[in-house]
Amino acid sequence: MANKEKESARRKLRSIIRTDGAEEGSRCGNYVGVVVALDIDEVLALVHPVMIELYNKKNGTHYTIRDHTDWDFRNIGSNYLEMMTHYTDAWQNHWKEIALGGNRKNIIELGQYFVADIASARGHDGITDGGIEGTDRWISMNKLDWMPYFYDSTRINKKAMEYTVNVDDSPRLAESFVSTDCGFLLLVDKPYNRHIHEDERILRVDGIDGASHELIEAAIDVGREKRLYQSRAGQRFINEGLGARDAIVAESLGMLG
Repeated sequence: MANKEKESARRKLRSIIRTDGAEEGSRCGNYVGVVVALDIDEVLALVHPVMIELYNKKNGTHYTIRDHTDWDFRNIGSNYLEMMTHYTDAWQNHWKEIALGGNRKNIIELGQYFVADIASARGHDGITDGGIEGTDRWISMNKLDWMPYFYDSTRINKKAMEYTVNVDDSPRLAESFVSTDCGFLLLVDKPYNRHIHEDERILRVDGIDGASHELIEAAIDVGREKRLYQSRAGQRFINEGLGARDAIVAESLGMLG
């Protein structure tokens, strides 16, 4: 991304934060405050290496994460449906092996500036909704359960969940942000999303740590107060009958122990 485009995206992010999500002239009337959606798969939780290892054990192959350059796993020598069985297996039976995608301290500091949800549209295809219990255990194991976790299998595109800022790796979600006038995407850099051309509302970042850095720096630049936010970000989902739970952001970095 050229420096000029990167700075344009950073200015837009600061504008969104400065106005607390109420963008002047925007048609996005459902945003209330700045709520950050953190994707679970390959943003917070590095599940793809575990999936690939499970595939290798079954098929006697030697693929690595470097071979994963196609969103639908076509380059792994498999089909999407088979890889999704390994996805479910990873979350159901191997969740302890799934690495955290960044530094927990950075994620907690992000939560001291913004309301943040863990959000996923898994299950919209009818085959990736397995392993929810393992996901909950993984979130607890990594001490991230101060954030509400929402997954909405009715949404094909997570943009319909109407978060102000998304931190995500999906190229399909990124495509919905091109030439839009709603929200902002911090696109976690992956080989399978490098065909996406960033613009004013898409800023490419290096993992959850890079996303946290961009958001915290933007908050500081616009004078946003560092405080403890009580997360009630799911209120709009409660009205849809999807449920939500209140969560308090970490009171101190003592949670890291």
